[in-house]
Amino acid sequence: MMRLCRVAVPGIMLTLASCSGAGVGHPGLDVPTWTVTGPEVRIGSVDDPAYAFGSVQALAVGPNGFLYSLHRNEPSVRVWTPDGQPADSIGREGEGPGEFKRPWILGFFGDTLWVTDLGTYRASYFRPDGTFLGIAAPKVDLGSATTESTPPPRPMRPLRDGTWYGVTPAFSDGIARGTLTEVPHVHMDAGGHVLNTIWVQHYRTTDILAILNKDGRGGTYGPQPFGDAPLTGALDDGSLVVADARVPTSAQGARFFVTKIDASGDTLWRDTIAYAPTPLPASRVDSAIAARTESMYGFMSRIRPGTSHGDVESDIRAAMYAPPFLPYLEGLLVTTDGSIWLRRTQSPRDGESWLVLDPDGKPSAEILTPTDLRVLLVHGDDVWGVEIDSLDVNYIVRYRLDRGGA
Repeated sequence: MMRLCRVAVPGIMLTLASCSGAGVGHPGLDVPTWTVTGPEVRIGSVDDPAYAFGSVQALAVGPNGFLYSLHRNEPSVRVWTPDGQPADSIGREGEGPGEFKRPWILGFFGDTLWVTDLGTYRASYFRPDGTFLGIAAPKVDLGSATTESTPPPRPMRPLRDGTWYGVTPAFSDGIARGTLTEVPHVHMDAGGHVLNTIWVQHYRTTDILAILNKDGRGGTYGPQPFGDAPLTGALDDGSLVVADARVPTSAQGARFFVTKIDASGDTLWRDTIAYAPTPLPASRVDSAIAARTESMYGFMSRIRPGTSHGDVESDIRAAMYAPPFLPYLEGLLVTTDGSIWLRRTQSPRDGESWLVLDPDGKPSAEILTPTDLRVLLVHGDDVWGVEIDSLDVNYIVRYRLDRGGA
């Protein structure tokens, strides 16, 4: 028999249902509030090349406590001591052993660092000190960047057992034109062959903000400010966490779903979370349109000579997805211990609000993080992320998670 319980969380009501026969015993009626303090470490600089870097793409903590970071347009891994001092750099540009074209994500299997390169669709392995250990390179059919059919999946990250988690690329033009409506997340063997489909993500044309060219080919694309496409997070064993929070058409019975699926495609657990949706104010839509117009006008006027500011604003207004309610979620993060952090869209003025589920889907806490902190990694009680100052300089920061004696 399926067990149900309600957990009182400020601002929402949780109705949680287990998919397993025995049920998941969600404990208690009160979810504690955890806090973060700091930052305890701050890494970055305006002009010191040892500390200066561009946009931070991914972070990982090694067994030695050192931090490993990837940065956009840098073909290497930066290494930092636990207190934020530059320690090393791993890799360089190229296609040979230990080299990268487009490093994308990284992590650790025990004491082995892995780095996935989307330029070559392979993983490189290193010791924490940077010693190169080897390469895993599945042979896959990349297909073509066509909007007429679903292209083959690409290997995205290696798994602990030597297999791979893969995803079919979601080409913006295909989504915007309605020719690409679903994207499989798959389990692949070491050779790149699909073993099975884990889950299929369904797309709507409104999931992309698109100003399409009138000749039917190409356009200008960006994320929707009020997008509500499902959020996903992959784990080292190939399991997948999916948060589906599509905006409802009515406030009555509003709910979203969080599901964990194993590498074979079987559902491990599923939570149904009821909430009271917040209407999306027209003023907030207008502000988003104005901000997007300012950011896109320069580019649009170059590729379409004679385009006026009003033309761009009109195109963006027509392309903007404005649902009746604010999307409830805007972020999902799987921590190194398998817990799930769900970031709410409607957060208090003094921070970003997160609901935390433990690895079994049981609500653990609510957390408020600083508004300007983009959380990228939670490792133990360390919360790592990025803050950007008024000069657009990126800083890697580490905060301390206070679980309140939990």
